Amino acid sequence: ETAAFEHRRHLAAAAAVGLPFLLYLLGIRSFGRILELVGAVLIGVEGMFVALMYLKVKREKRPGVLRVPNGVVYLLLAVYAAGALYAVFNGH
Repeated sequence: ETAAFEHRRHLAAAAAVGLPFLLYLLGIRSFGRILELVGAVLIGVEGMFVALMYLKVKREKRPGVLRVPNGVVYLLLAVYAAGALYAVFNGH
């Protein structure tokens, strides 16, 4: 288990350093724009993970889980995905 954790840690560090550098090489010369883009995408991904985790916990019928209609959760998934895609394709 420790080796898997170390592998994930190295992968996360490479992504944290490599993704902004790759964006710079692709032509985004503004550090602020790179931060905006990476932040928006990661917030979108994080929101989608939270919604998906909620759906998994809800399926397991654990006690004390707030009951939210699936339609609302899928709407949230769509909003987070749309926000991340908007950040990627809205080049200003």
